[in-house]
Amino acid sequence: MSTERIILSYDLRGIARLAHLLPKHYCEEAASYLLSHGNNAVITSGFYITRGKSAETDGPLGAIALAKALLLLGWKVTLLVDSYLSRCLPVSVTNEIQCVEFPMLDREASHAYSEKLIKTLSPDILVSIERCGPNKENIYTNMRGVDISDHTPKIDTLFDYSIPSIGIGDGGNEIGMGLISDEAVKQGVNLPWSITPTDKLILSSVSNWGAYGLISELSKLTGANLNPSPNEQLTLLKLLVGLGAVDGVTGYRLPTVDSMHSSATTLILERLANRMNNTD
Repeated sequence: MSTERIILSYDLRGIARLAHLLPKHYCEEAASYLLSHGNNAVITSGFYITRGKSAETDGPLGAIALAKALLLLGWKVTLLVDSYLSRCLPVSVTNEIQCVEFPMLDREASHAYSEKLIKTLSPDILVSIERCGPNKENIYTNMRGVDISDHTPKIDTLFDYSIPSIGIGDGGNEIGMGLISDEAVKQGVNLPWSITPTDKLILSSVSNWGAYGLISELSKLTGANLNPSPNEQLTLLKLLVGLGAVDGVTGYRLPTVDSMHSSATTLILERLANRMNNTD
């Protein structure tokens, strides 16, 4: 079973129907692209959930796992978040990974702040994991079409400066989906599309799983076992929820991701590990 098929398991939103718009082995291509662009990454995540009035559990787990993987490879890594996710990050994460909080600003000021970040951080590549991007009206919406612009700092402006980039998403409204949105609309796929593209895009049933797929391919390309363990991810999930993170579907402060029990994530991680070891 390919990495792509694994991370598109339990496809509750039908995102797999868009996989044909990407290269067959898009995870491997994204991993190769990442490794070919320096050793200084900015990884962003964080999606505001109206029902829970907090950041969701999908995205941060994958972002932190990818950050740790790149740190093991000797990279410089910055985790770029908003205030909602920042308050949910445990000390164990903020002590290990450099974290920067992007403020709530209008679009012009957000571009100015992004330019400042680029000068300060000098990133070689940007990676967005489950981070909302604007639609054609420059409005940020959730999967239900609800406007969350007042709770979404414009981190997408950082992606307007031709820095190599990778996007990971599962619903159409994330940074990166602009790469396929026009073609998807032509094919009649009705989703709350973001217009922000990235150079490479990873589709997955759950965005965390897309990050795990990327990490798995990085492991194969580098020969290092960078994959997070299920127990590590469950422990981190509980820590995030304990600090206020919520399930993105239900809005509840429970150790679930997109309404799925943690056993689903465990199975995905085990399948990816088995594939790497050629025992699947």
